[in-house]
Amino acid sequence: MGPRAPARTALLDYQNLGGWDSMGLAALIGMVTPLNVLIGYDCSVHMCRFQTHPDSLEIQAVANEPNL
Repeated sequence: MGPRAPARTALLDYQNLGGWDSMGLAALIGMVTPLNVLIGYDCSVHMCRFQTHPDSLEIQAVANEPNL
């Protein structure tokens, strides 16, 4: 593990190192990949809810998630 940063630095200090026009746009672009991963798992879990044997299908859907 790397060195720890203060909470203010970790949660509130943003840097626009990509050259985007605004800090808001840089933050939104930076969230695209993490949100895709979360949406992929969320969809798999909700689709399994409608199946007859959701326990086994949920494990298969999460294991086969393409965003890993």
